[in-house]
Amino acid sequence: MPKTITVNKAIWRGRLTVTLPLIIIFLSVFGTAVYLVFDGFGRWVFGIAFLFCMLVLPFYQAIMATKWYIWAFSSVRNVHELRQRAIFERLILNKRNFLLKSAFISHSDQETIVSIEKKFDVPDDYEDDPKIPAVTKIYVSKTGKVFLLLVMLICFAAGLSLLFIAHIFIVGSILCLASGYLIFDAYRSISNSQPQIVISSEGIETTTSGFHYWKEIKNEIVGIEGDTDYNEGGDNEMRRGTYYYLAYDFNNGKEKMPVYDLRITHWKLAKLLRIYRSRSELISG
Repeated sequence: MPKTITVNKAIWRGRLTVTLPLIIIFLSVFGTAVYLVFDGFGRWVFGIAFLFCMLVLPFYQAIMATKWYIWAFSSVRNVHELRQRAIFERLILNKRNFLLKSAFISHSDQETIVSIEKKFDVPDDYEDDPKIPAVTKIYVSKTGKVFLLLVMLICFAAGLSLLFIAHIFIVGSILCLASGYLIFDAYRSISNSQPQIVISSEGIETTTSGFHYWKEIKNEIVGIEGDTDYNEGGDNEMRRGTYYYLAYDFNNGKEKMPVYDLRITHWKLAKLLRIYRSRSELISG
């Protein structure tokens, strides 16, 4: 019987064996192409580099992602949490049968994956984290907003220069209006000291939907909006790739709140949902 490992350790190994080599291969190929172009070769070298990456990287990813998937999901107890983290890390796609459709996977590996799928019929074990307080307050991340504010101040100054020095009125006006709005929006976010989300064993409170007890809440998820969908809840397919959001249903309503500009990672927010929901169920019996 394989030794049980933690989700964090499985994800870390996935980064080292799948993600990091892909980045190294890509940078090495195009770095070599740049060197050859400066050394006198034609720009056609970039075409060869692009074609090489298009052919080799998907092959490498399919092989190594399969090996990692079999090892990780055979060794981790909480496979639902692992699957969510793996999709967030781009180690696998959201469709469970994706690996089975790959032409690069052997028949024996496909059989192993099918046997692993049975583990998803069993709920994850509840593992409380004593480091998580009774109440967690989540605020707007001000670092990115401060950077945006500084950049927009420069753009606004450039717009004024176009208006009053270069006398380029249309471009200058558009630049001033756009940067001015973004300056106002960034300043409003920076000055906002109110927590956007408050989570506890009693329930969830957001600035948009107010407070709701856990008994009122269902289908709570951390999702990714984009071109392929996944949600924290499990099998439902949702979109992936553009931004992360918190969503849940409550009595006579639904919350869907973007969380990309908050002072928390998406996977930690998903963990908080599991922890506080489990704590609530333990309290209520």
